[in-house]
Amino acid sequence: YELYQSSDKKTEAAVADSILSGFFYKVNETITKLTYEAENGIVEVPVQSSTEVFHEVLDTDPIPSSTDYYGIIYIVYFAWCGMISLTAVISSERKCAIPKRMRVSHMSKANYYIGKFVPCIIASFLEVCASWILSVLLFDIHWGNIGACIGIIFLISMAATAFGMVLFQLFNNAAISIIVGFIIIWITGFFGGSFQTYIY
Repeated sequence: YELYQSSDKKTEAAVADSILSGFFYKVNETITKLTYEAENGIVEVPVQSSTEVFHEVLDTDPIPSSTDYYGIIYIVYFAWCGMISLTAVISSERKCAIPKRMRVSHMSKANYYIGKFVPCIIASFLEVCASWILSVLLFDIHWGNIGACIGIIFLISMAATAFGMVLFQLFNNAAISIIVGFIIIWITGFFGGSFQTYIY
């Protein structure tokens, strides 16, 4: 038998282990005694009645391997770096003074925001999906519920894009925006469990 215990149930596990080991010790002792007595003619071997033993296999959640864990968590982690997709667009817009030109036109701020937000979400989502497909093909990563994973990755792409746009609005320099974003993402990723031993 194999006994599993959790850290907060050590006493209960010790009691269960004691009961089971005592039971099997007694069973083995009785078998040895009966075998000895039967071999020496002290007692007749009792006729065993038919005994049925019922067993049940419990369904448990499979424990993911470290390859599955880190294969998934790094793709989710690096999805937060999707704001890099905004860099080329925002840099060229600032270089060509497009924000100033847009203010003169009849385009609303919401339309201007959505015009950058939607393409960046699509680009980030497609980049992550490419990494996702490669992780399955090359490393045999098991993603579980595909529909939920697609939804989560899409929401992360939206959040990363919005986060990047905020940073690009706070800082006029794209390099500073990227550095600040990477530092925040690295620290939150570290505390969130996607550990990495280096920083860009």
